[in-house]
Amino acid sequence: MDRKRLGDYLLRGGVSSVAGWLSSGAASATVLLNARQEEQGIGGNVAEIGIHHGRYFILLANLRRPGEEAIAIDIFENQRLNIDRSGRGDYSIFTQHLERHTDNERLRILKRDSATLGPADVALSGGAGVRLFSIDGAHTAAYTLSDLMLAEKCMVDGGIVILDDFYNPDWPGVQEGFFEFMRRRPGIAPFAYGNNKMFLCRPAHADTLREYIEDTLSAFLLSRKKTEITGRKVVHVNFRAPAEIFDDAMMAGADLFVLRAGAQSPRCKLMTGWATPQHNGVWTLGSEASLELDIASLEDGRDGQEISLVISALPLLHQARKRRGLRILVGDQEIGDLAIEAPTMRSYELSVPRPLIRNPLRLSFIIDSPESPAQVLGSTDHRPLGFFFDSVRLSRRRAVGATV
Repeated sequence: MDRKRLGDYLLRGGVSSVAGWLSSGAASATVLLNARQEEQGIGGNVAEIGIHHGRYFILLANLRRPGEEAIAIDIFENQRLNIDRSGRGDYSIFTQHLERHTDNERLRILKRDSATLGPADVALSGGAGVRLFSIDGAHTAAYTLSDLMLAEKCMVDGGIVILDDFYNPDWPGVQEGFFEFMRRRPGIAPFAYGNNKMFLCRPAHADTLREYIEDTLSAFLLSRKKTEITGRKVVHVNFRAPAEIFDDAMMAGADLFVLRAGAQSPRCKLMTGWATPQHNGVWTLGSEASLELDIASLEDGRDGQEISLVISALPLLHQARKRRGLRILVGDQEIGDLAIEAPTMRSYELSVPRPLIRNPLRLSFIIDSPESPAQVLGSTDHRPLGFFFDSVRLSRRRAVGATV
């Protein structure tokens, strides 16, 4: 994995320069599942059907390890074959983006209709299979079925197929093709979906990967729901954006502290002023709440890097109160005074002076005029609430403003 190029692409603006469709959560999921493959020693190529300008393919290409190849499949300028107008690949623009955002080596571009390809066309001469195979070509039922069948035949044991636009109402053919594929009792099965992607693998690995997402990756999820598709257990997920998970070196989660029940970070201690954590976060109680963080990983002498604190929270608002104030202290020093009026969960980033970074790190939140829902919303909840927190995070990246 090329961490420098991957960080430039996902964290430092590269992806925004490439036209196309890729949710930030899908990018996070892909990087995290790739890391799981690396931990398990699963090797193979990466491939995508349906390139457009390369927005997702560039991410895949930067996940290659030594000796692995990236394979791009698209009709490009032969647009008479683009029967449903689900994308418009442009070879010239694509290759320019490759030059800018990848090492531009070990790439193979197949200007072909995917329905005319067989496993031998995709595999290397040595017969190497694919470990990450993205399907985002024609969105008809017939092409979705054909592309899934091709991916199944090319995939290594432990590989993952990533199907785009599953449950997207604009492209019902994707669902039709998927369910027809599943009726044929294939050798791959779904284990998760969300962020406009479905993830499939060999049936023998499906439960393990699903549980890995539910448990090990739970801190990186904004939401999750266990359900079933075609009688198989899957999890519906919504992953956090890369900037909320990875540091500058694309290392995941060392300083992300989740405040949700069942996923609460063991290195985070809630002190005074908190309600009982819920499955999706925790409310402040009263006019002040405090917590302590174990931040040993930040006491490593890298004084040249500025530290940022990122909080994900939403205020209790109602008709008579359009905004609520929140002051943030590190130790005894105030680092921010926010007037928050967004009624949904948002992330707010503040710079933390290096001299304040010490372990354990104590954070205090001073809440403007906490109120009980019973007073203002007709609820039976009489607790004095102020803000609902999902997580706090410390980042080595330079602070860039109030909202991220």
